[in-house]
Amino acid sequence: MLAMAVAMASPAPAATPPKTIIHVHVSPLCTGLRQNIGPAIGKVLQNDKTIADSRPLLRGYVKAVATNSASRDLQVSRIERLVTPLVKNTAAIERSIRFSAQARLGVGPAAAGDSSLPAASRRAAKGRAGRDQRFREH
Repeated sequence: MLAMAVAMASPAPAATPPKTIIHVHVSPLCTGLRQNIGPAIGKVLQNDKTIADSRPLLRGYVKAVATNSASRDLQVSRIERLVTPLVKNTAAIERSIRFSAQARLGVGPAAAGDSSLPAASRRAAKGRAGRDQRFREH
């Protein structure tokens, strides 16, 4: 009986907070993906949002065509405004991926440090070129 009373009277242990991660170790593969593919993924996600935003506009266009409404031209104009960002993002995606491949191979504007490319991409290419050169020297 006394053991039961002592067990019931003892306070429950306090919850300990989770440990804080202090050191992060990243593999070269993850770093390469982040530098080479990361910018392209951001543009793809922007395109996804733009396409999702176009659904109501397309519904409005279909409704205007079905009812032979005068708002059809307005709906077309609204849809056309979405085309330019999609085209620009797609071109940026292609440029980013092409640049990454050229930098990896050490050819093209990526190897020459083309100033039309984003600064982060140029820095990444210079880092990869130096690293590759060090590996070749040893």
